Parts: sequence; structure tokens; C-alpha cells
Amino acid sequence: GDSNNWGSLEFNYGYDATNSFLRISQGSNEHLRITNGGKVGIGATSPSKKLVVSDSGVKTAIGGSEVLRIAGTSQSVGRRNEIGFSPYDTNHNPHITLGMEYVSTTAFCSSDFYIATRALTTDTVPIERMRITAAGNVGIGTTSAGRPLTINSDSAGHAIRILENDSANESWDIGVDVDGDLNFYNSAATSPSVTFLDSGNVGIGTTSPSSK
Repeated sequence: GDSNNWGSLEFNYGYDATNSFLRISQGSNEHLRITNGGKVGIGATSPSKKLVVSDSGVKTAIGGSEVLRIAGTSQSVGRRNEIGFSPYDTNHNPHITLGMEYVSTTAFCSSDFYIATRALTTDTVPIERMRITAAGNVGIGTTSAGRPLTINSDSAGHAIRILENDSANESWDIGVDVDGDLNFYNSAATSPSVTFLDSGNVGIGTTSPSSK
């Protein structure tokens, strides 16, 4: 057969336990190594973390520079592929997930990217907090961002907080309430300082302005 196409599985017992390792090679090219400390290197002979994936090629193009791919075996709208983060290696729900969701199966498909977290300390699934749609729109608190940045106000009608850069930590909140009015809140005030009604009327110190 081709002398350049052989492979090997090698266990090296070094001069001390630290230098022992297991590796898989093809010809003179090492592809995978497991160190004595249980660290795995793919394309890396001295992995410093539990898993290190390295590509020696010089790549600069977006979409043509990936060194790791997570993929499913079938494609259907709503199908998801996720990476989970958890302090446990047992079968508990992850605390944080990064994922993709198929939104179209036309031709080569298209997908949204999302981040989910959980605030509860019980073993519950995380909740989606942010999504980047296939079109590039970013949604925070919404799964259907219709603009380059879409933020869903919370139940109190607050969406954005702008902090003053000093120790006083004063701030302004901006948000849209359930009536569709745009409000500006100064620091910890529960009532808005400035209100823009959806009718176009503007109120300073009042939430019921009668004129523009």
C-alpha cells in the first residue's frame, strides 16, 4: 500500500508520569493527543486546557476560517444546536446556552444565533435573552427583531439604562410602557421625568400632557 498513508495509535510512557501521553498520528503528522493530565489536543501537541483545537493554516475570510463546527444530521425549521455551560457534569439543565435555530430550510438553510441564561437557582432550563437573526438584526428580550437593534421593555416599562461615569452612579432609564408611550426616568424615580405620548404630546413632570 501507500507508505505515506499509514496511521498509528501510540502510548508513550515518558521518563516520568508528567511526560506520558496517548496520541493518534497518520504518517509523521500527529492529529490528536491526550496528555497524562487528561487534556486533549487536536492539532496541538501541548494542550493547556481540557480541549484545545488548533489549525496551523493562515485564514482570514469570515466563514472560511472555522476550526470547529457543531452540526446536526437533519434540517427542519425550529431545530436547534446548542453549546451548554454548567458547573455540573451530571444530567442537570445548563445555566447558559449558546445556540442556533433553523429559520429556513430553503437551499442551504438559514439560522438565527441566540444566548440563553437562567436567573433561578432551581434546575430549570435557561431562557433566551438575546438573538441575532439571520438578517443581522439584534433583539434583546425579543425573538423577532425587526430593526438593527430591537429592545423589549421590561414589565415596568424600562429598556435602556445610561449610567453617569462617577461614584454617584446616577442614571437615566429609557423605555416604552404598555400604552406605547416613550418615557425617560431620572435615577431611581418611579415616575417618568419626561413623557412622549404616542399621540405626539410631550410632558415634562406629567404623564398626561394635553399639547405638544
